[in-house]
Amino acid sequence: MHSFKLHKPLLSILAIFSLPTLIQAQPAGLVVNEVSQGSTAAREFAELVVVGPPCSTVDIRGWILDDNNGDFIDCAGPNTGALPGTGIAPGHVRFKFDPIWQNVPVGTIILVYAFDPGDPGAQAEIGGLTPDYTDSNCDRLRVVPLNASNTFMEMDAAIPFGAASGCCPNGSNGNPNYTGAVYVPLNNQAFSGVTGKLGLRNEGDAFQVRNASANFFHGLSYGTTSTGGCVPQPLFDGGLYGLQFAASGPNLTYQFRNTLTDDYTTVANFGSFTASTTQSPGLPNNCDNAQWIGSLRRPPESIFQTSGAACAPNPMAASLAICVGQTISLTLPNTNACSSNSFAWSFSGSGSVVVQGSSTNSTVTIQATGAGTVNAQITATILNSLLYTQGGCSGPQFPQSLTYIFHWSYPRGLRPFPR
Repeated sequence: MHSFKLHKPLLSILAIFSLPTLIQAQPAGLVVNEVSQGSTAAREFAELVVVGPPCSTVDIRGWILDDNNGDFIDCAGPNTGALPGTGIAPGHVRFKFDPIWQNVPVGTIILVYAFDPGDPGAQAEIGGLTPDYTDSNCDRLRVVPLNASNTFMEMDAAIPFGAASGCCPNGSNGNPNYTGAVYVPLNNQAFSGVTGKLGLRNEGDAFQVRNASANFFHGLSYGTTSTGGCVPQPLFDGGLYGLQFAASGPNLTYQFRNTLTDDYTTVANFGSFTASTTQSPGLPNNCDNAQWIGSLRRPPESIFQTSGAACAPNPMAASLAICVGQTISLTLPNTNACSSNSFAWSFSGSGSVVVQGSSTNSTVTIQATGAGTVNAQITATILNSLLYTQGGCSGPQFPQSLTYIFHWSYPRGLRPFPR
């Protein structure tokens, strides 16, 4: 029990969040966490992580996925870097303007992968994962095949495209742009294969993500070009952040490993590895990567989530009066299908309450036994235990918690107890 005393003349109930001591702002979008050639043939996939302020959701409708479009070749001349022999597969893929992509929680992993039912050589090796476009099982993973069964994405078959000839410094008349794209449903080789729009050239290519305005957000390149007759040969430059890897060839995967820091714009935090032994579709790439993904995540209840903003106070609109002897139930507001792993209630103030039943669920029932003020606080926690296990971690775990506080008081002149 806790005691409470009269607080203020107006009857009120407020609900507020307690915030982490430090919230690191970062731009909202999709980061390339891994790109894999697969062990053989065209068994390619890419793993994206949704980034942004903690507690926020990100609208990725219209975001573009592509291989090299020419922007990963630095030509100083008046034309473009869309040269032959630089891995430019005509066309690109994007997320449709569908509601399932409108509010994707930060920390979500999106696995996009090749899967042509009629071509075993164009089927990414993703273990026992099956399509899940909406995170239906609340594991913060969306599994997205780039084939005709996917009606939530679309492709353009023509642009960008590379030119038949051209060298640096003048460049070529190839088209690296996305203006004028005509979108059609995906086919079974939308990622890789003969008609693949994202097909990764073994000798050298790129993989990138662009926002709905076709502005570059994140990507990397690898290997070398093979532009015939050009002296010197043009070079891949890693795009805006210089994420370029010398290693190339089949059976390679490129991973964000958080080697030094969590900065996904620094090449030293990435590495290239043998795909058949190291690729990790839908999983963190190592423990450091798991900790980074875990640091992005917060309890998934809707009351904690915002659109594009960090965790912030969110007052309740309703008012509540409670008298001594009265019993009420308090529930953490949530309209989402997913919920936290654990809950803990605590009470403070100058009055007293008695908990009836459990105080470890998202709902608690209490009875007021003394007049005054009271704060009923619920702490919701996600354990990130799956990330911890998948990342092969052995040190301290990295749960994330948020609190929500119910506050009420009695007005002056009201006797909140029986005569």
